[in-house]
Amino acid sequence: MKTREIEKLIEKLGDEYYTSDRFVFDAKEWIKCIGNGTTMCIVVSVSRSGMSRRLKYVSFVGGHYRVWSRFFSALGYKPDGNNAITVSGCGMDLNFNHCYNVAHKLHSLGLLSKLRLSGVSQSTPTIM
Repeated sequence: MKTREIEKLIEKLGDEYYTSDRFVFDAKEWIKCIGNGTTMCIVVSVSRSGMSRRLKYVSFVGGHYRVWSRFFSALGYKPDGNNAITVSGCGMDLNFNHCYNVAHKLHSLGLLSKLRLSGVSQSTPTIM
């Protein structure tokens, strides 16, 4: 695990309550939730041009719903007031693209093995 890189991500976030330990815990939870199919992607809105979408990811964990906005903030995404992130692109599945990029970022941080990377990076939540 690349501890210093994780600490830099957390420092950029500027949230004194979100620690690198919490980030690692959240990364492991995301990997588990994306793998077992308990995560949903809610399309909050689509731009008029169709080139960007606001997506909100929610998982059902331990009897309650879990929103992933703080975890995505640490990875550099900017959530809005409704815990949705904006993802841009055209001519592709932006839900798949986002999850693929998150999996590869976690792999580069040493939180996801090469063996598990192929399975997790190909998993996409159900879209609502």
